[in-house]
Amino acid sequence: MLLGMYLLTLFVIPEAHAGGPYGIETRTANTSLLIEEVPPLVPGDIATERIFPSLSFSRPLFLTHAGDDSGRLFVVEQGGIVYTFPASGNPGPGDLSAFLNLQDRVRMVGNEEGLLGLAFDPDYAVNGVFYCYYSAGTSSA
Repeated sequence: MLLGMYLLTLFVIPEAHAGGPYGIETRTANTSLLIEEVPPLVPGDIATERIFPSLSFSRPLFLTHAGDDSGRLFVVEQGGIVYTFPASGNPGPGDLSAFLNLQDRVRMVGNEEGLLGLAFDPDYAVNGVFYCYYSAGTSSA
């Protein structure tokens, strides 16, 4: 049995509009924001630079910090592990430690599943609270 994620949308319609059309009845033309010509990109305007070249991750989704002045960064891997390491210097594999491991709970069959989010409470330094968003499932017997 797959435990899915659902989005419920509830529309509340005021009584005054209960029998009539909804939304905008006419569209006003936009005459004040016109882009005549988009300038071409010049090679070299945008460049990427690899940070933390000694580290590698499997399907990393994002990099964040806890806002706790610890100087640690956190990398969320889609497979269910959150790693932490020092933000300063040039950390290597020996500097990585698993902050959270949800691999046994995370369902990751397709690209849109897995550990998908991590957020630290604004008072994390005091209360240690953080939030995870992941796809979970159970097998049917």
